[in-house]
Parts: sequence; structure tokens; C-alpha cells
Amino acid sequence: HLLRADLCLLAQGGLGAAQVSPEQLAPVVAVPLALLLFAGFWVAVTSLLAHLTGWPALAAEYPGGEEPQGERLRGMVYGFRRVNENRVTTLVATPKGLYLTPMRLFRLGRPPVLVPWNRVRYEAERSFLWGRWHDIDLAGITTMRVAPALLPVLRRHGVSIPGTALA
Repeated sequence: HLLRADLCLLAQGGLGAAQVSPEQLAPVVAVPLALLLFAGFWVAVTSLLAHLTGWPALAAEYPGGEEPQGERLRGMVYGFRRVNENRVTTLVATPKGLYLTPMRLFRLGRPPVLVPWNRVRYEAERSFLWGRWHDIDLAGITTMRVAPALLPVLRRHGVSIPGTALA
């Protein structure tokens, strides 16, 4: 409605004398304000979650850079520490180590990392109700909860995995 009214005023000689009612102005202000508030909320929450996972400390110690060639593994990471992430992180098993990178929407405070294989250590098997996962220590900095299907990949790269965990 506002655009049509503006075009009519322009045709009549300008907008100088135009009166815009609050009802017409509300959507023009509310939509950008809502988008700005949502973006601020997203930045705050993703930054907080990144710090709770220990990712920034891991990235400071083991920066990943560009994604290397290797076996790309999606849907294997359930979370870090006590923060669930619902498979946001993609892993790449490379000869040098385990490369971790989150989806683009979650990269704020979580740059890619490359943890050398000698700093990846199996910790424990966990379960709750019908779910089962394994805790993997990353360089003593953070713990990653992973799907059982990741264990054979870790074992192929020299990570010691108990035989009972593979069953």
C-alpha cells in the first residue's frame, strides 16, 4: 500500500507534503528490525555454544585451513562436551589427522580444525535408552560424541579402539 501511495504522490508533484500514517510505516520498520534482532540473537547463541564446546581453544591449537582431500564423513558427530549439535559437523579423515568443519550457518566461533591422529583418543562408550555413542577426546581440549559407525575409520588411522566398542 505504501509504495502505491508514494507513486501517486510522485505523479502529483512530489513527496514533500505527504503524510505517512503509523500503520503504513509499521511494516517498513518492523521487518528490518525483526531481521536485525534475529541476526543478533543467532550470533549470540552460536558464539555461546561455540565456547561451551571448547571449539575455539581447539582451533587455536590446531587450525584447519582449507578442507583437505580425504574420506568425508557426515552425520557422525552428535555433539561436543554437553552441547548437542545434531550432526552439524562434517569430518574428513586425512593422512595427517581428523579435519572438522561445521555447516556454514554454525561457523561463527568455529573455524575448521585439523587434529593430528596422535591427539585423537577413544574415551568411552555411552548409552541412554536405545541410543548409543562414543566419546572421543580431542587433544585433551574437548570431547566429541560420535556415532558407532565412525570407530572403524578412527581405528584405520591408528586410534586405539577397544574390541568391545566395535561389537
